[in-house]
Amino acid sequence: MMRTLVICLLSVLPTLALALDQPGLSPIRTEIEGPIPRVRAIHTTDATKPGGSAYLLRTDPWLGFVRGRDLFRREFTPSDGLFGQTQGVPQPILEDGVTPMIRGAKAASCVLCHNTPFGDGGAGPTIEKNGFTGRNTPHLFGAGQIEMLGFQIRSELLRLADLNRNGFIDTHESEQFEALLKVTSESDAPRVSFGFFGDRNGDGVPDLNPVCYIWYVDAAGKRLPRAKNLQDPGVAGYSFEVQVFGWGHAATGRRTPISSTLRGFSAAAFHVHAGMQAFDPTLNNEPARDGICGISLNGAQQFFTAKTLDRGRQFDTRGWSSDDPDRDGIPEELTEGDMDLLEFYLLNHPAPAELPRDAQRERGRSLLGTLGCTKCHVPDWDLAADRRTFDLQAQFNPREDRFEGRLETRSGQSFRMKNVFSDFVYHDVGKKFHQTQFNGTVLTHFKTPPLWGVGSTAPYGHDGASLTLESVILRHGGEAGNSMDQYRALSAQDRASVLAFLNGLVLYAVDQVSCDRNADGVIHAEERFDPLRAMLNKDYGVNLEYLRDTDHNGIPDIRDQ
Repeated sequence: MMRTLVICLLSVLPTLALALDQPGLSPIRTEIEGPIPRVRAIHTTDATKPGGSAYLLRTDPWLGFVRGRDLFRREFTPSDGLFGQTQGVPQPILEDGVTPMIRGAKAASCVLCHNTPFGDGGAGPTIEKNGFTGRNTPHLFGAGQIEMLGFQIRSELLRLADLNRNGFIDTHESEQFEALLKVTSESDAPRVSFGFFGDRNGDGVPDLNPVCYIWYVDAAGKRLPRAKNLQDPGVAGYSFEVQVFGWGHAATGRRTPISSTLRGFSAAAFHVHAGMQAFDPTLNNEPARDGICGISLNGAQQFFTAKTLDRGRQFDTRGWSSDDPDRDGIPEELTEGDMDLLEFYLLNHPAPAELPRDAQRERGRSLLGTLGCTKCHVPDWDLAADRRTFDLQAQFNPREDRFEGRLETRSGQSFRMKNVFSDFVYHDVGKKFHQTQFNGTVLTHFKTPPLWGVGSTAPYGHDGASLTLESVILRHGGEAGNSMDQYRALSAQDRASVLAFLNGLVLYAVDQVSCDRNADGVIHAEERFDPLRAMLNKDYGVNLEYLRDTDHNGIPDIRDQ
């Protein structure tokens, strides 16, 4: 029987305790009722300013989490800037520089697609993107861990190749070195190759795996926007970011970059899918012109690839950006403070869970290694430092027929990402996965999708064309052809074991996770992971100075003034 998991955090960090009797601060209601009113959040760096984003992240983090989650769940309206005047607003394009990769401004809410389970950043439908076979919507469970891993990979690759420590990789520096990283601390841990730092084939482009988005710099490390390869005039070397999110774009040639950060990815999604542009100096300010932008309140380095259309080139008398790139008359449709909160929610979003392992599932896990599947679907990664505020670890208790959670505070310590099952590298796994794009080009390489949560996320494949786990396994060829042949040769019993293991990697309804909310050592039937009840401000903080909006125009009074 699985031991009951409990929470005991009251003595560790009071603001994170899931207690029902926390006093409110200047409440205007005696209890939570109705939806959270739409009030643009104000970016602050002083945690003592009530209702500012720094206060919400550090003084009342559960309120920050709830308000960030509300931005993800909210159904926006035209009065918020939804869709706007999309004519003439730039959209992502394919490698020919002309063909749109997606017809934007179709979604009023993030949960319209990320909706299984509803409201928790889950998986979703296949949408039209890049080509007529579409793109399947991935889930966002564990997104914060993946973001941190992407930045760690970048840092470790730079440590290997930037021998003179000038912040970028000089031409011919480390050109014979393979970009090879160990994934965990064990002596026999697998290593993942991210290609080579040099230009071995002579095309002027470093031979790093395309998950590394490259830009070229001069001798001072300044980014050269027009440079396309190491042989262009003025190029002294290159830098890069590791774009771990999404399925990936074209592995070669001209391509629109995918942001490597939760903040940048979210701003781009709001623009493309909802027609709402963020004014966010954290994303837009590139002080050294070296590709490196601001560091967010959540501690995440941002890159120039995530700059937004609203750059704050002009301001009105209140200090609001009046760029209004979609010309719908609504300034700052998403503020820097909004992006602080949305990033905080996604950073702390719990990871997927695993059902208990019986003999069949244990056999299936062993077979993944025997078949060679784990060469690409790498199970675990070590992370050196954790930027999250908390970690909810959910496990299924079969005796009680429920998920139970243990809540842990995080303070920069190292930890192991378990059951991720991805190397985050582009591979060609056969013609059955190739995708013809709208402009006629063919995508042949895609990033290895993490398998955590895969038992809850049908259909499968970047295109959502496989309705079952077995069908997507049997589609594999190319670099995975040998593993697929071995799988096909297994007995029916062993194939069932592999599928049983994969089907046990699941998502769950986060708010329904049973937790010892009052820290009495017992999980009672009614106790749930409930951030709403853990907030210091039971009224959603609507009366806090930097959130108060007495005229209900969606702008805090302090900004109206």
